Amino acid sequence: MQDILDAFFVYLSADGATPAGTLTAYRTDLNQCINFLAGYGITNIHSIQPDHLQAFCAWLEAQRYATATIARRIVSLRAFSAFLHEQGMLTTDPCANLHPPVVARRVRASVTLEQMSALRAFMQRDTTAEGWRDRAMLEVLLATALRASDLVALDIGDSALEAATVTVRGKKTRTLVLSPLAVMTLAAYLQLGRPKLVRTNDEPALFLNHQGDRLTRQGYWVVLKQQARQLGLDGITPEALRQAVAAQRFADGATMDEVQALLGHAVRKTTAVYQLAP
Repeated sequence: MQDILDAFFVYLSADGATPAGTLTAYRTDLNQCINFLAGYGITNIHSIQPDHLQAFCAWLEAQRYATATIARRIVSLRAFSAFLHEQGMLTTDPCANLHPPVVARRVRASVTLEQMSALRAFMQRDTTAEGWRDRAMLEVLLATALRASDLVALDIGDSALEAATVTVRGKKTRTLVLSPLAVMTLAAYLQLGRPKLVRTNDEPALFLNHQGDRLTRQGYWVVLKQQARQLGLDGITPEALRQAVAAQRFADGATMDEVQALLGHAVRKTTAVYQLAP
């Protein structure tokens, strides 16, 4: 069964559009289910029945897993089952009647404008190559509300300073507008920061770490948390900043469609929760 699971992840990774965090979550979820089934002697994919998966979900509830965690496990199972059906490995879908529980969604407390200003001021003190990079990343994030994974995935060719835009590539390509401040800080980074970080001329990544490689999502999370900690601020993460930008757009009068396009959400209900942010 592990061979089939590996094939599933090769399929998900083929176009590079599935975020690394999603791949990790899927693997954790599906491995847990496979181990559960193996405990009952079910080791062949063709032996899996709907009742087996219902039993797995009932076990998760008995173990007091959070509703959101159970919902994510079911989403992972449904994605895997759809792959198996699409590839002709299963003639029926054992997840057809397996539905995730309703999760009451809420947006965490937003980062305030004062906190953003404090973070900006703090970053301006750092004139190292990494400092110019961090300032540029912050301004691009605040202008576009990009996910951290999309932010670090940007290449040099994805930024167009003359047009004040960045292009986000994935399953659906989006072009987002940069603020004047984001354009200025990005231009400064490209002139004063990136040349000191780059090690090879063929490196396409826009944002680099101190070794000259593409900065990772985890790396950026650590950098931002360290900066916030020095200011005595809690709760500042790339996702919290993204949420704050979305909430501010609503407060400024943006429509649901405009914010949905900005965030890259597939469905409106995902965007709607940001209207509830303080």
